[in-house]
Amino acid sequence: MNDLEQRLATAVAAMEQRDPKLGQELKDKVRPEATERVTRDAEERPRRRMAERVGGDSEAPPQRRRLRTPETIVLRTGRPVLTVRNDSPELLFRDTESEVWRERLQKATDQIHRAVLASGRVEVEHHPTFNWIGTGWLVRADVIVTNRHVAKEFARRQGTQFRFRPGTLGRTMRASMDFLEEFGRADERTFQIKQVLHIEGDSGPDLALLRVEQSGALRLAAPIGLSPHAPIAGQQVATIGYPARDSRIPEMDLMEEIFGDVFDKKRLAPGQVIRATKRDVQHDCSTLGGNSGSTVLDLESGDAVGLHFAGRFLEANFAVPAAVVEQRLNEVLNSEGRSTVTVGGIASQPAQVMPATTAGGRR
Repeated sequence: MNDLEQRLATAVAAMEQRDPKLGQELKDKVRPEATERVTRDAEERPRRRMAERVGGDSEAPPQRRRLRTPETIVLRTGRPVLTVRNDSPELLFRDTESEVWRERLQKATDQIHRAVLASGRVEVEHHPTFNWIGTGWLVRADVIVTNRHVAKEFARRQGTQFRFRPGTLGRTMRASMDFLEEFGRADERTFQIKQVLHIEGDSGPDLALLRVEQSGALRLAAPIGLSPHAPIAGQQVATIGYPARDSRIPEMDLMEEIFGDVFDKKRLAPGQVIRATKRDVQHDCSTLGGNSGSTVLDLESGDAVGLHFAGRFLEANFAVPAAVVEQRLNEVLNSEGRSTVTVGGIASQPAQVMPATTAGGRR
C-alpha cells in the first residue's frame, strides 16, 4: 500500500468511526459495490488498451489515468461535493448514492437554502492575476465576513486606514460579491464592496469584514446567524463555497474524482466537526482553495459554527469559531462612525490591532 492509499484508508476509517450510521451504510452498500466496480474496471482495462492500439488513432493523446479505488468511491460518497442549482444543492450523487446524506440534507433544506442565498464569490477587478479570490457570506444585513488572506489580495492597511490596492494599468482594484455563480448559469447577483471595515492583523484569526452596497432592484439575502453554542465533535455541518482547482495538491487525480471536474462554482459539501476549541474548529468537509471564507454551517440550526480558512488534504480543515467572528464583528461595528474616513471615494474603517486568537495556514 503506497502513501496515498494509506492516507485514503485512514481518512475513510476515521469518517466511518465518527459517524456510525453513515459508516454502516458505507460498509453494507458502498464498499461491496465499489470493490466490484473497481475490479471490473481493472479486468476490462487491458482489453480497452488493446482495442485502442489496434483501432485507435496513434496521434491521439493518451487519456489521463483516473484514480479509482474502493476507498476513493467510499470517501466521495461519504463526503460528497454537491452542485448548487437555483440556490439549492442538487442531491445527485456520483457512483453510489448515500441515502443517509440524502435524508440529512433534505431535512435541512430550509436552513441550507437560506445559507446558500447569503453565500457568494469574492470577485476582483484590476488584479494582476485573479478575477476572483475566495468565498464570503453575509453576517449582518450588509456586512460580509471572509478571510484576512482573501481581503489582503485587494486591500491593505495604511496607517490607521484600509485602502484598496493599486491594480493593473494604474487603476485601483475593486471588489464585489456575486451571490450566484452556479454551474450552467450565466447570470449573476452582484453587489459592490464599498467599504473595508476590518482586516485582522497577522497574529489574529484569519478574518476580514467588508460592507456591500445595495444594488438597484436587487436585494441582499438575510444574513447567516452565528451560533451561540460551541460546536461539538460529531456535529453535522456543511461548507458552502467555491472550490477551485488547487495546484498545491499533489493528488490531482483524486481531487478531480472527488470534485467531479466542476470548479469555481458554488458547491455544498457536508461533513462533521472533528474537534473544537476556543482557537479553532476542525471539520472534515471536502474543500479546496476557493473555499477560503466559506461558512461552516450547522445543518440542524442553520447557524454558522465557523469561518473556514485552511485545510490539509485528507487530514482536516480549520475554521475560525463563530464566537470569535461575533466578538470581532461587535467590536468593529460598535466603533464604527467615530473616526471613519473616506479614501479614494470609498469609506474605510480605521485599522485595529486585535490580540491573537488563532493561527493557521492559508487555504
